Amino acid sequence: MKREAYMEAVENRIGGNLEQYIKNLYVTKGKTLSYVAENLGITQITARRWLEHFEIKIKNTSEAKLAKVGVSKPSREKLEQL
Repeated sequence: MKREAYMEAVENRIGGNLEQYIKNLYVTKGKTLSYVAENLGITQITARRWLEHFEIKIKNTSEAKLAKVGVSKPSREKLEQL
């Protein structure tokens, strides 16, 4: 099954736009990559590839840990203002 066809199959299962669904979970709600993968019924490797495909910045380990407790990493501009 081609990657695009697999994306379409998952999109049909979730009943909406896959890119927006992933952005909502990963970016807006701050969920982890493993949570996104489990929620979509895909592997973490596939979830990572889809994040790259949709040009969504993948969080590093410290950003992912901060997101779990509801804290976001401040931007460089914000830090420079301090």
